[in-house]
Amino acid sequence: MKSRASFAKALFVCAAACALAACGGGGDDNNNSEPQPGPSANKYVGHWQSDCYGDASSGIAVRFEVVFSQHGNGKDLLAHERADIFTDLNCTQPMDEPVESDGVLTWLHEEFADMHGRQVLTDAFLSDDSLPKSPHDWSDLLYQEGDTLWWHTYDEDDPDDNEFMPLHRKK
Repeated sequence: MKSRASFAKALFVCAAACALAACGGGGDDNNNSEPQPGPSANKYVGHWQSDCYGDASSGIAVRFEVVFSQHGNGKDLLAHERADIFTDLNCTQPMDEPVESDGVLTWLHEEFADMHGRQVLTDAFLSDDSLPKSPHDWSDLLYQEGDTLWWHTYDEDDPDDNEFMPLHRKK
């Protein structure tokens, strides 16, 4: 299993991806039909937050939040993402303004994935700021287990990474 420092690095990569996603343009959705609940979107709708992950060598920590709502056909998700970076390891002293972005995750299919040494059935999504990446045709995998949402974002610099980030339902 990867160290917390590696996990914090992954969160920083997510924050950077969020910032880049915010630069992308969006088209008008002229489909006026009511969204139909999808097989997977309902369970992810809500406000989710990660634990505080710190890197002792840099003295920096990060906490990640996402609010999912249904989008389009009911299978897709609208994601408002936020990454807060802190100058202490307890996530109490913010460094700068949080990095925030909005994006759409388009549902592709269900697929099995290795999550911490066990096979789980996940929902594969393609984010609106990416093209299908070889060897995978997804960029995000989501899996819910109780009040924990496990999120994996494909990293083209580490294609063998199977680390899922736990997010907890914020009450």
